[in-house]
Amino acid sequence: MYDKCGEEGFHPATNAIDGNTSSYWAHVVSCYHKIVFDLGGTKVVTRVRLYQMFPYIYCWGQEEGLSVYVSNDPEDWGDAVWEGAMYASYWQETGPFEKVGRYVRLVSKSDYVAQTMMEFDAEVLRVGGKMPGRAGEEGWD
Repeated sequence: MYDKCGEEGFHPATNAIDGNTSSYWAHVVSCYHKIVFDLGGTKVVTRVRLYQMFPYIYCWGQEEGLSVYVSNDPEDWGDAVWEGAMYASYWQETGPFEKVGRYVRLVSKSDYVAQTMMEFDAEVLRVGGKMPGRAGEEGWD
């Protein structure tokens, strides 16, 4: 976890990466929510997925969707690598893309107050193009 727009006491942003699909991150404020994940090193990011649950009013980005950014510099994002909606329950994936970076930033296009993020995951390749391996090397990090 690198940065977030805010969080609630019992629902910290770290819940989005704790491996538990029953916990979640919440920031109960009307704003265009954002969160930045640190992958721990430079990687080729090829897809992002989120775990969400019904009812859809809690889905991150709502019907308006979200933007995904990847960068080695958390202060300079450039253009979004993917934009779209993940407006359904369980694991939802972006379309494929390929961008080298250490940080992944998600920005909601909805300012709805009750958006929650249960789990975040990034599909990555190690820089250098090794064969698929365990999480943290290649595949879902």
